[in-house]
Amino acid sequence: MNILVTNGADRLPDGFLALPAQVYGDDPQWIPESSENTKRMFSRENPWFERGEAACFCVPERVRCAIFMSPEMVIDGAASAFFGYFESTGDPQAEALIFGALETWATNRGAKQLFGPINFSTFGDYRLRVQAEPGARTFQSEPYNPPYYPKSLESLNYDVNQEYLVQIADTATSLAVVQRSRRLLQNLEQAGYRFEPLAVELWMNNLRTLHGLVDQTFALNFAYTPISYDSFVQACGEAFVRKACPHTSV
Repeated sequence: MNILVTNGADRLPDGFLALPAQVYGDDPQWIPESSENTKRMFSRENPWFERGEAACFCVPERVRCAIFMSPEMVIDGAASAFFGYFESTGDPQAEALIFGALETWATNRGAKQLFGPINFSTFGDYRLRVQAEPGARTFQSEPYNPPYYPKSLESLNYDVNQEYLVQIADTATSLAVVQRSRRLLQNLEQAGYRFEPLAVELWMNNLRTLHGLVDQTFALNFAYTPISYDSFVQACGEAFVRKACPHTSV
């Protein structure tokens, strides 16, 4: 069994882009990965590579994974690396081969800890879906994966570090929350705050301020690493804000 490795900002190993479709097949809940976006992320067009380093590993038709490291990746005082873009058909031998290689890569660069799945940073896609109620829907940017992924990582001696809960509120619950918030909103308006519909022009005119606000808001989140303004514009520019409902977003 051969493992293919490439520098993360050079090119992707053969089979890397094909693996997701092989894993998920015709699963109607899967939101397909954009091959073009993945190639763009692993190219010099991505400003992340100005300071960061990455490598991609693949056993074609079995498992793939990437690994990331930059000077900002320090968690609890220890230099850390992230693994991401993990997809596997469930072959334990191939998984062990891949993770042995990426752990060696990280250790050789001074990493004391390895966390994942995290694609580049927690500003991108990260986490595994561990469980969900029957018929649970898949949301853009929320994790979705085969149910055997957690057990695959456990068998490779990885432990759970963080747990997250995604909840869906029905219409009645949402309306009740709105009603309870009306007095709070009135108090804020009386204190001088202004609430405006989230129009494209309003968002775009305040991008630099919003970029700084993102760092302030998420700075204490687990594994958060700052992103450049250019990266913020690419991810949260006009195409992003046009997805927001102008009637329910403020």
